[in-house]
Amino acid sequence: MKEIIVIRHGDKNGDELTSEGVQTCNELAERVGLLNYAYASERHRAVQTAILVSKLPVNIDTRANVPAFPDSELERLAETQKNHPLGIIGAIWENASLINDAREAGVRMLSLVEEILRGLADGERALIVSHDGTMIGLEKILKKESFDSVDHSFGPLEGFRVDQTLHITPYP
Repeated sequence: MKEIIVIRHGDKNGDELTSEGVQTCNELAERVGLLNYAYASERHRAVQTAILVSKLPVNIDTRANVPAFPDSELERLAETQKNHPLGIIGAIWENASLINDAREAGVRMLSLVEEILRGLADGERALIVSHDGTMIGLEKILKKESFDSVDHSFGPLEGFRVDQTLHITPYP
């Protein structure tokens, strides 16, 4: 069976992992076990997380990046997420055009997942470290869910497994 583990980056301050983020990445690495490949968005916090969790060289792939939000929305998102119970996901889902950006990010991420799965041999496992908005977009696509609403977000190092049939299960 082929498997991809998709997780959100570790706890951060700006674009750097916090000391707690580094520690929890190291703890997760022990539980994850052997991985054959590691991928991450180009954000430093994602690359750091992938290195610490996988103990492998990391392939940077922009399809795992944060959704491409308009610059005019970034400040509003930063402020709104501070007080929203779902954080950045709640802030995104308050604006229909941003929901579409999350959907498009999910579509890009799906192409990465499919490409990795095609390249894995039976029994091999890969890690992708990404971001909440992109992961929610991918999750909704894989589960064939509506983008009308959202009921959860992914915290640091939370995510899901994707198998070779594109079936997903929560991780860890």
